[in-house]
Amino acid sequence: MTQLDPITGLPVSVLQRDKFVTTDQAFTVSAQFAKRLGPAVFSAGIVEGKGGGGLEFRTLEDTLRFGVLAYDFTKRDDKPNPRYRFTSSYQFWKGAYVQAGVQDIGNKDLRTLFFGGGLRWKDDDLKKIIGLAGASK
Repeated sequence: MTQLDPITGLPVSVLQRDKFVTTDQAFTVSAQFAKRLGPAVFSAGIVEGKGGGGLEFRTLEDTLRFGVLAYDFTKRDDKPNPRYRFTSSYQFWKGAYVQAGVQDIGNKDLRTLFFGGGLRWKDDDLKKIIGLAGASK
């Protein structure tokens, strides 16, 4: 690209770099089977519509968790490596937890840090809720 130099008025070449990022919104499905062996939980299944598996390590009576998940092993120009997600979470009160991690560590342009929180419950907790709903009739 050529522009005029504002001081001399002479034409000069200018190097221009453009970077375009394309994003899309899509509905994806995740469903995994998991097996616990001691403090380790192994999982495999569909993650965001792609095959994958993971390993989670639980400690402090399952309140502290560290995990890694690998999925989407297809190679594309915009994503040359599989997707890896590293997570850590701490359950601080009756099922409430905070979580942090990094996603797409192997794909520099897609790498993302995330933070969040949520609620965990067990089948026994669901039975209590369902029981309360039935008792209210």
